[in-house]
Amino acid sequence: MSIITIGDCVVDYYPNLDQEFIGGGGLNNAVYLKDKDFDSELMGIIGDDIRGKKILDYLKHKGFDLTRIKVRNGDTALAIIKKVDGDYEIDRVQEGIKKKYRFSREDIKNVKNYDIVHTNIYSHVTHLLPYLKENNDLISFDYSFKVDYERLKELSEYIDILFVSKNNVLKKEFLQLKKYDIDYIILSSGSEGFIIIHKGQEYYKEPVGKYIKDSTGAGDTLIAEVLAGIHENINISDIIDTAAQKAYETCLKIGPYHDSLN
Repeated sequence: MSIITIGDCVVDYYPNLDQEFIGGGGLNNAVYLKDKDFDSELMGIIGDDIRGKKILDYLKHKGFDLTRIKVRNGDTALAIIKKVDGDYEIDRVQEGIKKKYRFSREDIKNVKNYDIVHTNIYSHVTHLLPYLKENNDLISFDYSFKVDYERLKELSEYIDILFVSKNNVLKKEFLQLKKYDIDYIILSSGSEGFIIIHKGQEYYKEPVGKYIKDSTGAGDTLIAEVLAGIHENINISDIIDTAAQKAYETCLKIGPYHDSLN
């Protein structure tokens, strides 16, 4: 499986624990797949500060091609993670250099011939999806909870796998999603489980467990497992079982993927 993730590389800071962890949806997806022995690469933006240096060292240790990581003068993005009702969630993000720098067509000219290109709304590359689709097999896009249905209508022809996360999905929104000509639509709703829509069929999976310590990385695990399953042509019923189990396991520890930087 050759996959490149164009996504965010950030540091997650937990103020109540005074701990920092390497994170970011894009980085998490790429590392998870690399750990599963897939040919996984990452394209992201970091600052030239100490946090950026730690991310580079970590990615080097994991065997990533560091030439795809753009290092610019400034601060690496920092996500502030707060505790709410026994779980953790992102309170705010100090974007740093990520706010100032945007990928251009020139930046991604060498993103070619991948089985899957995965990116998300936070990577600011929606304008590049047509080019990415032209040069790669499958395009996966995570709209998170910021889905714009009018914009999605324009982009749908360039998206093969779509992820949407919403705690409360209205019936009209669900019906709208089913209208798009997208091969796989994955709609996750946190404690309500998730659904995969494929060829008009709906595959629902309820949550595996109730005990949660930190759910901030569960969605990233789910995305990586679904992408791996699709690429390996695994039965969808098996994909959702594995994805649900692994996503839940992610919730059982603080800082779901990586050791603390402290």
